Amino acid sequence: MLLGSALGSFLPHVGSSSSIVDCRFVAPMSPPNVAASFCEVVALPVIEQMQELQAALSLNKAQLAGILRVTRPTLYDWLRGREPNPSNAGRLDTLLRILAQASVSSASPLNARFVARPVDIDALSLIELLGEESLDEDRVIRAIERSRALADSASRRRTAREERLRTLGFEELGGEQRRRQLATNVALRKWPERSSKTT
Repeated sequence: MLLGSALGSFLPHVGSSSSIVDCRFVAPMSPPNVAASFCEVVALPVIEQMQELQAALSLNKAQLAGILRVTRPTLYDWLRGREPNPSNAGRLDTLLRILAQASVSSASPLNARFVARPVDIDALSLIELLGEESLDEDRVIRAIERSRALADSASRRRTAREERLRTLGFEELGGEQRRRQLATNVALRKWPERSSKTT
């Protein structure tokens, strides 16, 4: 970072030059929205923090317990208001910080399909990465970004397909029409017959 003469009076001055150039290491700051987002979530009660984590990653309770590295009974104790020990609270804070850095929240959750399945060949799934004892934050954030990119791509393909069908004259079905159509399709489907043989 270069500081010019406007800040000269705050720096030690040697010589006759009125301009002072100072190069110092400045720690990178998080964008304000990331820091604000993290502070907002960390200020919540533990119950709401866990609900935020669960909703943001589209997890069930067993998966939530897995990434927190606790048993389900312990998780249910926390959901009833019991405070986690400092080590577990630290892990919860770390997970919430990672989500804030990756801009993932309950308002902008990840697709459950891309959380539970590996998104690259020979890679761990995001939920496996989050469940490791020692979290590699950079690797987790890259996996989150990849998961989000795949979900966005799938959404764009679906939207393009629906638009193409609309231009061909197909009408979009409403919620009730979709339910009736699904029920009809299931009723008309030929189901495999059970074998009466016992082995």
